[in-house]
Amino acid sequence: MNMIDPGMAYVSEAAYWRLVEATLTEVFGLQASEARRRLDGLMSRLADAPAAERLLGLHAEPFQVAADLAGDAVLATDEASCAQHYKTLAMAHRWAPEAG
Repeated sequence: MNMIDPGMAYVSEAAYWRLVEATLTEVFGLQASEARRRLDGLMSRLADAPAAERLLGLHAEPFQVAADLAGDAVLATDEASCAQHYKTLAMAHRWAPEAG
């Protein structure tokens, strides 16, 4: 996949996807293999998309991307506990959306 911006640190993009995957498994309770299958599908679609669309795909908060990918699994979760769990998870992943 081509980078969206040649100056963009790959680690930031990799960290983004790791947090999406961790949110799928740890917050929404998907099995690791199912989370990986859904994430791979999205990443494959984004890889074939124009650069502007890929950039928009990375603009959303990882929690929202994971929620969209989780689908019906979101319905089985408690909103308040999900938000708190995600906040803790994001901090553990050193995710700072305002920084990048």
